[in-house]
Amino acid sequence: MADSAFDVLIVGAGPAGLLAAESLAVQGVSVAVIEKDRVPGKDKPCGGFLTHMGALQGKIPQNLAERQTFGISISMPGLPIHHVDYPNPVGIQITREALGRHLCQRASAAGAKILLQHQAIGCKRSDIKWRVTLKGNSKELHASLLIGADGVNSLVARETGLRTRFLSDQLGVTIQAQVTLPEDEITKRFGSRMELYYGREICPYGYLWIFPKRERVYVGVGSLLSVVTDRLQRYLTNFIEAHPRGKEQLAGGNIQLMERALVPLTYERQSVADGVLLVGDAAGHCSAITGEGIHYAIFAGIIAGAVAGNAIRKGDVSARFLRRYETQWNKAFGSDLKWGLRLRNFFFQGMASQNVSSGMASNQRFLQLAADLIVGIRPYRSTIIRAIPHYLWQRVKSSFSRS
Repeated sequence: MADSAFDVLIVGAGPAGLLAAESLAVQGVSVAVIEKDRVPGKDKPCGGFLTHMGALQGKIPQNLAERQTFGISISMPGLPIHHVDYPNPVGIQITREALGRHLCQRASAAGAKILLQHQAIGCKRSDIKWRVTLKGNSKELHASLLIGADGVNSLVARETGLRTRFLSDQLGVTIQAQVTLPEDEITKRFGSRMELYYGREICPYGYLWIFPKRERVYVGVGSLLSVVTDRLQRYLTNFIEAHPRGKEQLAGGNIQLMERALVPLTYERQSVADGVLLVGDAAGHCSAITGEGIHYAIFAGIIAGAVAGNAIRKGDVSARFLRRYETQWNKAFGSDLKWGLRLRNFFFQGMASQNVSSGMASNQRFLQLAADLIVGIRPYRSTIIRAIPHYLWQRVKSSFSRS
């Protein structure tokens, strides 16, 4: 087979794209990954918390973990910080750079061709074959099946007509700083917990996170793009320099601000068409509440690789056949995306009153449920169902306090 012709082309070398490539190569399918960066994930502002289930599913080795996470601290406005600890690790702290290098090596070792520092600028389908054009290169790549793993502004999604760009109220925006500190000092200050902060003064319509690594602490904020834009860095700087706990926990650290990133906060119900699949951020596989996407990207990439390999072997890359991918990812995590979106709309549209919200935030059982959801040990639907009695009780209390 010529160097320009493959069974499958994958645009984007995030976790979803690389895991799909590895799966396809293991099946004996010829596959190439096109990635514009030199090191996938190196410059993406990502907190880098990977759930225990995600690490197991993606077969991520423990030597990639900069720190194991056994708990979470949650700070709500006007309340003492609440700590939730677990007897076993609920996840690991990694860097996207290390994860990208590891998954690149795995995919390459399996037989996938990894084209780093190559940017796809166009894709067209003719005679049931895809033609992908590369920037600064007259050569085209060809394939029967195309997988869009190219992030929130997916070229593949737009060029294939699966969707246009996300609207501003469908996107989150994040900015993150790395704070370097000695490893023993990080252990002393944070132990094995990560920290989350909520409240309008922290960041309206969003939250702030602190994810301790080995010799670095990742501190970031995220919110709705349609609400907070140029003020986002101000919220982050204010927390680091002026917030009582922020100043204490990060004192003496060397601060380096990183770039911003966009996060999809709604998912694409249609992620396939004739000869094409969308995975990861390109398909909106991201929590509308937390903005977490690595967990879902791992599942989506593995499922996409299995379905795409089967499609190539059977010689059927029709949308009808590829809908098996949609069925399987919906079964694996579609409920989380759907209920997470509903929960986000519930809070952001002001359906919960200030009194009810404050009451819920001070409820120990509710905070335990929230922690279980964030660390990935409880699904969204189950969390919401269990939280309903607490919410109704707070509404009753709120109504009596006003009467």
